[in-house]
Amino acid sequence: MNYFWGSDRTVEETLTVEAVSLESLVQSYQLDRFSLIVDIEGDEIDLVNEELDILEELCEFILVEFHYHPDNPEGAEDAKQALLDSQFQIVESSGRENMVETCVFENTDLG
Repeated sequence: MNYFWGSDRTVEETLTVEAVSLESLVQSYQLDRFSLIVDIEGDEIDLVNEELDILEELCEFILVEFHYHPDNPEGAEDAKQALLDSQFQIVESSGRENMVETCVFENTDLG
């Protein structure tokens, strides 16, 4: 039996879905700018680490729900800091509560 992280719900079945990169979506839809909402239960760390270049180039605003997972609590903080070390600034933050923090970032180079 699998559990959703951060939830008391259980699932009896696993569903596999194909992932696509942000870069492939940008190319497929010929985007020259976009804003992004990210709530992907801990995978926001990988998204920032793997797609930071396209975020810097084209993403005007990004709303991220960071999950401070007990197995890797510094991962979310590192991803948040990577955005801040680039050209993003926080314009709103919920503060960390129950191992989750929601932040809105603005790309200062695109504003």
